[in-house]
Amino acid sequence: MRFVLIGIFTATLLSACNTALPKSEIAKIELLQMQIDSSLKNYAEIDTVLIQDISKKYFDDIDYFKTNYKDTVDKELAIFIDRYYGLHKPILFLQNEYALINSELTTTQQQLVDLKRDAEEGLVELKHFEQYLELEKENSELIIQNVNKMIRTFHKTTTAYNNMSPTIDSIIQANKKKKEPV
Repeated sequence: MRFVLIGIFTATLLSACNTALPKSEIAKIELLQMQIDSSLKNYAEIDTVLIQDISKKYFDDIDYFKTNYKDTVDKELAIFIDRYYGLHKPILFLQNEYALINSELTTTQQQLVDLKRDAEEGLVELKHFEQYLELEKENSELIIQNVNKMIRTFHKTTTAYNNMSPTIDSIIQANKKKKEPV
């Protein structure tokens, strides 16, 4: 009799631990997954080759100005060159943060997949699930903000660079011609 009671107790305990969470709770995970998937799709549209090309050209131009451009310029040109220098911080952000944000996106995506699987298989209690879900929601919101910042910075910086680069190239070429022996 005692073994039967232990068997019933064990079976009850195991079945209680393997109860899937309600669909409404799993739907919360799916909503976060859709948001992360959407961010991943938008993030994938950032042209990383363009970031590398712009970064290289920009820093080459800046090095040229620092080492070879000693002429006095008028106020308007000085302001223009200063605005070009102002692209330094956003270009570094694009260059340095892309891989990190991409990694955070894929990690968050995988964590949501794991949490959903655990919830569906009843491997997590509702009380703990709510804590995990809140943490994943905070992480998702933060990563979505970072993705949006990266996308905005990419568009704003590449537009500014593309508008300024021809003039910068002209200034550099004119300076090089001036330095050529006659």
